[in-house]
Amino acid sequence: MYLSRFGVNPARRGARHLLGNPQAMHAAVLAGFPPETDRDAGRVLWRVDRDAHVANLYVLSPREPDFTHLVEQAGWATATWDTKDYRPLLDRLDVGQRWAFRLHANPVKQSADPAMKGKRLPHVTPAQQTQWLVDRAARNGFDLVADDAGEPMVEVSSRTRVAFGRKDPHHPGNKKPVTLARAQFDGVLSIADVDAFKSALTRGIGRGKAYGCGLMTIVKAG
Repeated sequence: MYLSRFGVNPARRGARHLLGNPQAMHAAVLAGFPPETDRDAGRVLWRVDRDAHVANLYVLSPREPDFTHLVEQAGWATATWDTKDYRPLLDRLDVGQRWAFRLHANPVKQSADPAMKGKRLPHVTPAQQTQWLVDRAARNGFDLVADDAGEPMVEVSSRTRVAFGRKDPHHPGNKKPVTLARAQFDGVLSIADVDAFKSALTRGIGRGKAYGCGLMTIVKAG
C-alpha cells in the first residue's frame, strides 16, 4: 500500500471543478492507475483536506500512482506529489498504541419508515455523527480514547454537504442527482484489534468511499 499527497491549486479552473464534484475527482484519482490495478490488496481511497488557502488530496492505493495528469489539470507548475510506502506503518501497529487520527466519513442511518425501506438518511448533528463513529469503532479494531470526563476524544471539526450528478448506467447521457453529507472527525484512538484496524485503514470506514469518504490517516499521539 502507498499513501500519496497531492497539492491542489484552487486558483485553477480544473481544480475548482474537481473540488466541487466528487464524481469527477474520483475519476481523476483512478486515472492515475492502470486498469489492472489489484483491488484485492485494498481499494483506492481518497480525501481532500482543506483550509482557507490550501487543499491537499490524499490517496491510499495498492500501487504507486502517476498523477502527471492532475499536475497539468489542477496542480502547481513547480510541484508534483509525494508518495510513501505505507507498509512500514502498518507493520508497526500493535494493540494498545494510541494514535491521533483524521477521518472523512459519510455518517448515515437506515430509515425507520417502512415506506422508505432500504433508504439511508444522513446524520445531521455533530452528536449524531459522533455516535455513528462510536458505534463503529469496535468492528474497525479501535477504541476512542476518553478524556478526564469520560467523553471520547473526538470532534466533528467540519461538516459539508455537496450535490453533484452521477452518470446513470441505465440511461446513457442522463445524470442522477446525488447529495452527499460528509463529516470530518479529528481525535485520538487506541488500537484494540490489529487485523481489524489494518483492514479499516486499507479498505475504508463507512459508505461513500468513491466520493472522498472512508480514508482514515493516523499519526502517533504525543
